[in-house]
Amino acid sequence: MMSGALKPRGVHGRLMVALGALVGLTLLAGVTGWHGFTRTETALETLQADSLSDLSLVLTVAERSASLAARAPYISELRSERQITAGRAEIEARLAEFTELAISLPRLNEKNIPRPTDVPSAVRLAARLEGILRALLDVTGERLAADAGMTHAFTALADFRNSAKRIDDTAADPSSLSPNLAARLGDLSELVLEASAAETVVAVEEIRKRFLKMALLVESELAFGPHAGLNGKIEAMAPIFTSRLNQISTRNRSEVLLAAINTASAQLTATVSSLADVVRSSALQRSEETISVLRFGKSALLAVAGLCLLAALGAASFVMRDVADNLRRATGAMTRLAAGDRSAEVPGVERQDELGDLARAFDIFKRQAIEREELSEKLADNAKTLQAIFDNLSDGISLFNGEGRLIAWNPRFAELSGLNPEEIREGVSMPELLDRLSATNVKARTVDGRPIDLTRFARGRIAPFAVLELHTPDGRTIEIRAGAMPNGGVIASLTDLTDRKALQQQLQQAQKMEAVGQLTGGIAHDFNNRLAAIMGNLQLIHDDGAASEKLKSRSLRALDAAEGGAAMTQRLLSFARRQALLPQVTDLNELVESLNDLLGYSLDPGIELMLDLDPSIPPVMVDPAQLENALFNLVFNSRDAIDGRGRITIATRANSDPSGATREVTILVRDTGSGMTADVRARVLEPFFTTKPFGRGSGLGLSMVYGFVRQSGGRIEIESAPAQGTSIQLCFPATSETVRPAPRDEVAVPVPRANGEKILVVEDEDLVRETAVDMLSGLGYRVTAVANAEDALDGIRAENFDLLFTDVVLAGGVNGPELAERALRIKPLMPVLFCSGFMRQTPPDRAAAPMPERILEKPYRRETLALRIREALDGARIQEPSSGSTCASNT
Repeated sequence: MMSGALKPRGVHGRLMVALGALVGLTLLAGVTGWHGFTRTETALETLQADSLSDLSLVLTVAERSASLAARAPYISELRSERQITAGRAEIEARLAEFTELAISLPRLNEKNIPRPTDVPSAVRLAARLEGILRALLDVTGERLAADAGMTHAFTALADFRNSAKRIDDTAADPSSLSPNLAARLGDLSELVLEASAAETVVAVEEIRKRFLKMALLVESELAFGPHAGLNGKIEAMAPIFTSRLNQISTRNRSEVLLAAINTASAQLTATVSSLADVVRSSALQRSEETISVLRFGKSALLAVAGLCLLAALGAASFVMRDVADNLRRATGAMTRLAAGDRSAEVPGVERQDELGDLARAFDIFKRQAIEREELSEKLADNAKTLQAIFDNLSDGISLFNGEGRLIAWNPRFAELSGLNPEEIREGVSMPELLDRLSATNVKARTVDGRPIDLTRFARGRIAPFAVLELHTPDGRTIEIRAGAMPNGGVIASLTDLTDRKALQQQLQQAQKMEAVGQLTGGIAHDFNNRLAAIMGNLQLIHDDGAASEKLKSRSLRALDAAEGGAAMTQRLLSFARRQALLPQVTDLNELVESLNDLLGYSLDPGIELMLDLDPSIPPVMVDPAQLENALFNLVFNSRDAIDGRGRITIATRANSDPSGATREVTILVRDTGSGMTADVRARVLEPFFTTKPFGRGSGLGLSMVYGFVRQSGGRIEIESAPAQGTSIQLCFPATSETVRPAPRDEVAVPVPRANGEKILVVEDEDLVRETAVDMLSGLGYRVTAVANAEDALDGIRAENFDLLFTDVVLAGGVNGPELAERALRIKPLMPVLFCSGFMRQTPPDRAAAPMPERILEKPYRRETLALRIREALDGARIQEPSSGSTCASNT
């Protein structure tokens, strides 16, 4: 029982016993080693104290010597007095340190180390090196002074050349100097440049003689002429020769001093080398003594290590007889389990030591292995699903390993790349694929449109993330996106952007057309303002009693021309506006004739516009502005279809039913252009479909025409064939209503006069405001005019006005309708009359504020203004007794 109690339990106890034995032996080895290393440490300390300090001193002297020699080229390259001062201070500090180190070298005698007889020469060499470096600093300062002189001379040369250029410009004047003067002046400047580049004193002196000789000739010719001041500029260039000689002299002296520094440095190096040999010999002697001590310690450690090895072998044999057998069994069970044998078992599960823990861990591992195998089967099924998704993606996908070799791809990749499927194989490199792709005449570009050479790109380094576009010969656009994978490979995707690019181009074109419409409306609005001032002043001239009949006749002709411009502006506004349909009874013949000039201006010189109008057609109920836009679209399409010369015909016809009554009216646009194929004709009404090149059409023109015709209750018919032109008919239901004649502002209409009313005019255009004031004052009204809404509100608070006459679009952030709203809060019974250069649509500066329903459009006649003012004032008096609240009028 006693032996069983003392026997260690488990692998851990057995290992502890063996470890205890090893620890005892290790302590023995440590004590022995400690004794040996103590002796070695003593020897090393002696070696370090006697040799390393001497060697450090010698190496420090060598390093300082090399540092001083290395600073010499730097000194010769200094460029300013400040740098020279700093360099001088640094060199003096280094020389003082070096001299102190050199003086300390004789201490070697104190350690009984033989010292060479030339050691004191280090002090002498340091003094010589100090003198050379100071001389080099002085020479560098002289060089800077010479460089400054050259700089001043070059400034004088530039001044001289400018003056010579002005003389050369006046050489053709007979009163100027001789024609050869400009050439001599040029020779003088060339001699100065030649002297600045000369490398020897002889060359500079030779050039100086030539310069002085030629300068005498030039100065004598300039002495009494208008350019005598140039002699002073010639004299200002003369110092360049002295400065160049100084440059050459300082350069030569710098080279001599640098050579002397190198010689002194070499002598110092030799001196230091001899000292290093002495120290090295002493260190070698002491190291042999230290080696003998180490050999003793090594022998002792070897003996103790042998004892430790024998003890370790014994302990290992004792412990491993039980441990190794159980480990072999566990290894065999693991091998069988790895081969698929799920019945493999490890014995010793019942043991309470570490081997029992291992057996129990094997059982856990076995269960986990079975679970992982089942999970692997599920992953294989998922992989098949992912492969099916990969193969059926709409984008082409390809994977490349870290070496740039193809490892996987889907069928869509081969389809979009346009390559032969046989050329796409595993292991092919990315550059090789790009080379083959380049051979198919594919054009590669970056996303911003810059062309790329695929062959050169293939040879370069692929960026971690790159995006390219491929444009194939058949018109497709393929996007390539390459990105880095976590394992260092590359994934590349191919996407067909053909349809998306087409939609983007069509959207951009539509946005551009919208911008053109907005620009047209803005220009027309500004032009209307100017026409309002022109027409108003022409009428004032005509109505002036002091004007002659001839002047009145001319003013009437100018007024008619201004009204023609106003009519043109109204057509531009109709073309630019965007609004819901406002159908009204319209005479198609009058509408076409009113657009004749504007359409004619839009055609090329070789295209003839003809009208074939049926005078008997009845009116139709349509929005005339939208119909004008439709005619513009049709005529522009016909223009683009004609190559060179051709003809466009606009015709109107009445279609009758069997009873003879006219049921619809047709407006037809026919051209002699290239015509359309059946496929194009079938798609021509689709939105965004266009056959025009990019930038020439949005694909929305005919679709908008179609929508307008259908919204108006009509239909559209298209006839076309290649090389036979195109005919498009717009058919609208006829109406029995009659066309109301447009009101005309004739001069003979009686003009209502004022009854002492006071009117506030708000207009931001100075010319229009002054014209309106003159016209209203001429009608007898008392007028106050302001340029913005804030001044208008201040005036309304201060005075009582009978009418507010304001423009719709005002500068300063508050438009006309907003001004009227604020004004009516102050004076609820005050009538308001609006005017604008825009047609009735949303004001451009306030998208949420609609235009008033009734408005005075610019430009207007004096008679029209008088009628609208009187209507607003009289309407306010009628409403005042009945309403008693608001009396704002939009008349």
